[in-house]
Amino acid sequence: MTVTLSRLYADDASANAAIHALCAAGLAPEGIGLMSAVRARAPDDAPADAHRAGVGTVAGKAASRLADFGLLVLPGVRPVVAAGWLAAMIAAALVEGTAGDISAALALAGVGRQAASGFLSNLRKGLALVSIRVPAQDRARYEAILASPA
Repeated sequence: MTVTLSRLYADDASANAAIHALCAAGLAPEGIGLMSAVRARAPDDAPADAHRAGVGTVAGKAASRLADFGLLVLPGVRPVVAAGWLAAMIAAALVEGTAGDISAALALAGVGRQAASGFLSNLRKGLALVSIRVPAQDRARYEAILASPA
């Protein structure tokens, strides 16, 4: 059985440090998801490559390890960078037209409905969310890594 564990971080550097620690502990990138508010925006007349570089700095190096990296605009939330399984799940919700209830999509992914609502509220404030999917027997090990200060 797989469990979903999530933690909010005050900034991208802390989230990136957690992702690095998770990878160092042997968690495959496919088991890691990231959502982080976009803090910087390239000017409208900037080349597309400059904009992509700006998005890359928001998510940091750790997101580049994860699959399905993208920039999403969630209703009621500022634009976010999402990576890993969270990006794929949120994109699917957007395609299905359920973007208005992303907290329900997170709940279906194993994040409690109340916790999912709280995560979205904190994303609005600029915090970063790291969510992982791990075997139930490894739960304590990975909870400790998520809880470790960066």
